[in-house]
Amino acid sequence: MVTATASLEAHSDQLERSTGQSNDEWGQERTLLWNEYFDIDAHPTMTHMWNHDGFHTSSAEAMRVAHEFGFERLLDGIEALVAGSRRA
Repeated sequence: MVTATASLEAHSDQLERSTGQSNDEWGQERTLLWNEYFDIDAHPTMTHMWNHDGFHTSSAEAMRVAHEFGFERLLDGIEALVAGSRRA
């Protein structure tokens, strides 16, 4: 998990250096897609997330939060495994 997250971050950094454009800037340039072509009725979950600020953080912040969440679940699993082996 840590390796995958680091790899994604390194890839994102490399793309930003080579293009001169961050993930967020790339997304902002595609607002025409969302404003003109996105069908809100065909994608209710995406629309719900947008309307409830599901995309209000930067991609870097979203990645940090996702990594933290995943790492906490990994630790929860290890804790459950250890607790289960103590009972056996």
